[in-house]
Amino acid sequence: MALQQFDFSFQPGIDRKVVRELAGLAFVERCENVILLGPPGVEKTHLAVAPGVKAADVGHRGVVHAAGQASRR
Repeated sequence: MALQQFDFSFQPGIDRKVVRELAGLAFVERCENVILLGPPGVEKTHLAVAPGVKAADVGHRGVVHAAGQASRR
């Protein structure tokens, strides 16, 4: 799963600039969290997991939580 494979035609309202920012991992270098909100089926998981995989490939560690999981922490 990579952000280069993201189907913008499926979700045309998604800001391409934001997706490029996620793909560049600048948020990792700044030690920032990313929270993705939206109804089911709008590709939040793809947008969360793909940068995580890329970050792991270059030696970073991270966690992806569903909203229900995060609220119980």
